[in-house]
Amino acid sequence: MQAGLPLLNALRLLAEQHELPGWRCLINALADDIAEGESFSDVLYHYPQVFPTLYPTLVAVGEMTGKLDVCCQQLAAQQEQQLQLQKKVKQALRYPGFVLGVSVTLSIIMLIWVLPEFASLYEAFETPLPPLTQCVLALADVVAHRALLLLTLPVSIVL
Repeated sequence: MQAGLPLLNALRLLAEQHELPGWRCLINALADDIAEGESFSDVLYHYPQVFPTLYPTLVAVGEMTGKLDVCCQQLAAQQEQQLQLQKKVKQALRYPGFVLGVSVTLSIIMLIWVLPEFASLYEAFETPLPPLTQCVLALADVVAHRALLLLTLPVSIVL
């Protein structure tokens, strides 16, 4: 559009050059609606699952002010910033997620294999155990004998 190409022609060129067939189809549909006389902002409102409300609103402002190319550039810059932020958040959560996964796995291993060994050792002493130790051993027993139920329960809840 900055090169002076009409919006309809620019959309047709974008559709031809895009590598994803879904986007080609969408851009062609946009161009078809614009060719029928609808404004670009009105056409964007037809696809709320693809274009958030901000997009057609800014495009409408660009159409009214004659600065459609500037508004489109601002939308593109905003979208790039949003993608960069999403990448940074994913990278920031990767290490804590790994640490959490390892710690949960180690805790389960301790509950299933290590603590039952201690339970048999404590039984040999024939002395009463502290309440906290009794609770931990009971938890280990539940995890060891009901592991399948404990694994299927969260999946069932999610489904």
